[in-house]
Amino acid sequence: MSNFALMFLLSYALCIYGTFFKDITWGICLYMMQYWLNAQTRWWYGALPDVRWSFTISICILMAYIIKAGKYSNNRLSDVPQTKWFALNLMASIIINSWAVWPEMHSKFLDAYIKLLIFIFLTYKTIDTPQKFDAVMLTNMAGGFYVAHETRSKGRNQDGRVEGTGPVDAGGDGNNCAGSLITLMPMILYFVVKSHLEKAKLWKRLLLLLVLAFVGQSIVLINSRGAFIGLVLSCTYMGSYVFFNKKVTMKQRAQLIGVVMLGICAFLALADDTFWERMNSISEESESDTGGGGRKLFWKIAANEVVRDYPMGVGGWGFAYLSPHYVPAEFMPRNASMRAEHSLYFQTLVERGYWASPIVAGLILCNFLFMRKIKKHLFKKGDFSAYFQGLALESGFIAFLIAAAFLNRLNCEILYWQPMFFACFGNIYLIKGYTKLGEKKK
Repeated sequence: MSNFALMFLLSYALCIYGTFFKDITWGICLYMMQYWLNAQTRWWYGALPDVRWSFTISICILMAYIIKAGKYSNNRLSDVPQTKWFALNLMASIIINSWAVWPEMHSKFLDAYIKLLIFIFLTYKTIDTPQKFDAVMLTNMAGGFYVAHETRSKGRNQDGRVEGTGPVDAGGDGNNCAGSLITLMPMILYFVVKSHLEKAKLWKRLLLLLVLAFVGQSIVLINSRGAFIGLVLSCTYMGSYVFFNKKVTMKQRAQLIGVVMLGICAFLALADDTFWERMNSISEESESDTGGGGRKLFWKIAANEVVRDYPMGVGGWGFAYLSPHYVPAEFMPRNASMRAEHSLYFQTLVERGYWASPIVAGLILCNFLFMRKIKKHLFKKGDFSAYFQGLALESGFIAFLIAAAFLNRLNCEILYWQPMFFACFGNIYLIKGYTKLGEKKK
């Protein structure tokens, strides 16, 4: 057994112990770390027993919650807007299950979504202080760092891409991996700046900069155009929001400019000719229906033909199931008999139909409306540290949503984790009234 496998087992045992005898946050963080580790696909996994790690962790979290339910009874699910949209999305999925064109696959996704909802609701009940929320954010960053390290170790293949990496539901696809990693970048930037402003110990600042460098380099190596666009636009949104804030002093603006310049210099140092060649192909693809393996063609088929024939939705992975009947033969790969929509939004339209697609849109939109309310409250209270953390959370979700315009990610856990984070953040700082400075209720 490798040292890494042994460390994994010891960490697993320690977190399970912490879940039952300290706080359920230990189990939440362990589940998230397992999502990023994707242990079963790693080189060090061979000597470990064949265990359903994520499922086992979930059972332990549920058992610990039942034992300690009274401790978390003040966190009401009805207090946050995400709950009703999660429930409506579940109801829509159950209804569509009765006519899904690929019932086995839709049932698989429905089962996974129900399990995910249980985890999301337990997380909301558990993560109810600033310290716990920061622990979850740092766990995600640590998981992203590991994926970035694995990406760097694999290196690019002959096509200039990195495959066979990423979290559990990335399927080894580089684009999916990059789409997940970019959600972390604004939050990492927040912690980097926060550690500098608070004059944290040097080793903490250097560690955060190392995480930022590794995750940034992995995104460059993967060469995902959608992730690159999402990252640039989300960081621009975050940076401009901070820079033009009236409460930010000139000294802080100068520090922000310094961090941005350092980031740009680091990015330019990491980006090689292969990366820029692929980014330059964005404009070329926009002029062709055949770019990205026929992505624009698949969008047209999804919006004009499949939805016309199945206005009530085809169910999970229905477009792929029907693709041999809709996609021209020259766009079907030799080693596969199915094609996907290559877009979260067209996937939603096809799988959920006209009637249920607005539910997914509502689940996404409610987070930004909720965050607007939270930020207004934090701004009025003068808690700018929490204010900018909320902005980082918002920017990470924006990055994912932009990248997902080119990816099939309707069944990705990150898509549902983000609303969960928004709900926890709102519960802590808006409903419970915590402040980042001192972590005391108002």
